[in-house]
Amino acid sequence: MKHPDIEDFIDAIVTVIREQNIEDAVKMEPVHSLTDILALRKITHLRKIARIFQVKYYSKKDRKTLTGDLVASMRQPELLAEVLDILPDQEWIFFLKAVHESGITVEYLSPEDYIAQQNIGLIQSFFHQDQLHLVVPDEIKAAFKVLEQNDYSEDRNYKMLMSNLCIAAINLYGVISQYDFLDLFNRYSKRQATLDELFNNLIVRVQQDVGFCFWDDYIVHDSFEDDDFELVNDLINDRAGKPKYEPAFDELLQYVDWNYYEQTPQIRALDNFFSKYMDNQAQRLMLMDEIHDLAASEARLQEYFDLIDSVGVEFKGEAEPMKLANLLVDVQNNTRLWRNHGHTPNELYRKETGLKNAGAEIIQFPANRTATKIGRNDPCPCGSGKKYKNCCGKS
Repeated sequence: MKHPDIEDFIDAIVTVIREQNIEDAVKMEPVHSLTDILALRKITHLRKIARIFQVKYYSKKDRKTLTGDLVASMRQPELLAEVLDILPDQEWIFFLKAVHESGITVEYLSPEDYIAQQNIGLIQSFFHQDQLHLVVPDEIKAAFKVLEQNDYSEDRNYKMLMSNLCIAAINLYGVISQYDFLDLFNRYSKRQATLDELFNNLIVRVQQDVGFCFWDDYIVHDSFEDDDFELVNDLINDRAGKPKYEPAFDELLQYVDWNYYEQTPQIRALDNFFSKYMDNQAQRLMLMDEIHDLAASEARLQEYFDLIDSVGVEFKGEAEPMKLANLLVDVQNNTRLWRNHGHTPNELYRKETGLKNAGAEIIQFPANRTATKIGRNDPCPCGSGKKYKNCCGKS
């Protein structure tokens, strides 16, 4: 069965992508020489590429001299390796495909596959005869062939695994000692690392602002810089003696995405609650993301209700605020926290008490969870301090 609305939506996306491809491409028959490709760039763009490939005095050189020096630098395997090291994974995968082809011809292609490497001269797109053509310059191919003979891809995969595992660990724990991370990395990597190798590889990623940094003997989320790392010791002391949550490898890698969080039954129940008030699924997803962030920061219940009020939710019935409060408590008790070494409050409670089926009783708000009737003059259960009739009961 066809769905016209969905098909129209997909067609619209493809049209936008194709238009972007055409805008970013040179309108001519493809060329393959690096000199010829660089000749298509403005001198201001050449200078940006020259800075990346460490060409000296690039700002003072004329176009011809700059192009010659730039070609000489880009042909050096060692410099090419440094540039390839910082390519996003998605672009690296496409580069591996393109570098072994005379050219790739498609009707359209996601800019996320190639635009960063086009900006630094590793690839060039052409629009010719109503097709998109993507070419890796011959000189880049030759330099990469030398790298491949020295197992560059294996070395890059080693570095990227280290970087990705570090992002995942910081996303999940907030802070991890260099020694603990070394143990974590060596657990999953065939090629074992030393502490010096770990530091030398990760400091490059720190300079690229990937989201973590070094502090003392620790690797920490870069948000700790805002308070001059004063809160790092507070976190370490707060979770002293608590067991560390150690997910399976595949689950851990989910946390490479800084925006990832588990779609728990509690989150799904909350989303179902809001489906009565918000038809737009994308808007509900954004609300769930913000609620999760509040839960991860252990926000007060009032902060949740302020957020919900800001999106225009008007409760249908007097029992709804209480029902929502209980759902929010359940979400917060099942959210992974840095303070709990990655465990949720419920998981930690079960570990400490030995109970297998602990309910969401770690954080209790409101205290009387069985209440179903709220008087118009009673305090609002959202915690605002106002009377119910002047707050969530207005509608």
